[in-house]
Amino acid sequence: MVPSNYNSTLGCGLLDFMSLNNFSQFNNIPNSDGRYLDLIMSNFPGVDVSEPLELLSRLDCKHPNILVTLQKTNFTYLQPKKRTDHNFYRANYEEIASDLDCIDWVERFWSCSNVNEMVTKFYDELN
Repeated sequence: MVPSNYNSTLGCGLLDFMSLNNFSQFNNIPNSDGRYLDLIMSNFPGVDVSEPLELLSRLDCKHPNILVTLQKTNFTYLQPKKRTDHNFYRANYEEIASDLDCIDWVERFWSCSNVNEMVTKFYDELN
């Protein structure tokens, strides 16, 4: 099934959206004018679109009834990443400040020609 409105911004936007999300269109039941009024999009297989045997509403040839059947899929969910949480409230900031005051930063940074080198030296000093 190929869209007929490639030249419009809306048609290109729809195609981009479908491509970006890896969607496929599953409705294969046209109306009496040969148009597909309902988009049934999914990014996983197992979608079946058919004409229902039992009607829930009056049949209209311009707006055909459709039955969408989804296969049961067992999804594999991603496991959450384990995070290390730091408890900064337990830090002894007075001791940290005292240790940093003992370092002669002018001497340490004197040979640095740019900020990146200074940051590297700073982290080296902390570690």
